[in-house]
Amino acid sequence: MAGGYVGSAAYLAFGGTVLDTFYRNFTPTQTGATVDQTSGADTAIKRLFTLKDGNASMTYRAETGTAGTPIWALMPIGASGTLEWGPEGTATSAPRAHVQAFLTAKTPPIIYNDVTVWQFSWEFDDVITETVY
Repeated sequence: MAGGYVGSAAYLAFGGTVLDTFYRNFTPTQTGATVDQTSGADTAIKRLFTLKDGNASMTYRAETGTAGTPIWALMPIGASGTLEWGPEGTATSAPRAHVQAFLTAKTPPIIYNDVTVWQFSWEFDDVITETVY
C-alpha cells in the first residue's frame, strides 16, 4: 500500500515569504468558467468551458511580537507574487505547484479562549503550474 504524507512536511510561500512555519491549513481551489450555449429545442442547459480560474485560502497561527510582525507586514492587501506550495516539502521529485496571485483578504480575529489565527485569501492571476522540485 502506498504511503501518505503529513501536512507538517508542506512548503508554502508567497512572493518569496515562507509561510509554512505556522500555517494551520492551506486550500488551493481550481475553478473554471462556462458560458450557456443552450438554444432552440434543447431540454437541458448546454455549456462551453471558457477560462480557468482559482483561489486559495490559508489559516495561519498568529505569532506575537517580532515573530509575527514580519508576516503580517509582508502580506498587504493587493500584494502580487508567486504563490507556491509543495505538500510533501521541497525534496527532489516532490510535487510542486505555483501560480501568480493577488492577496485579496486578510483577517486578524481576536479570540478569547483559543489559539488566535490569521486568515489570508488569494485570487489567482494565471493558471496553476504543476511540476516537481
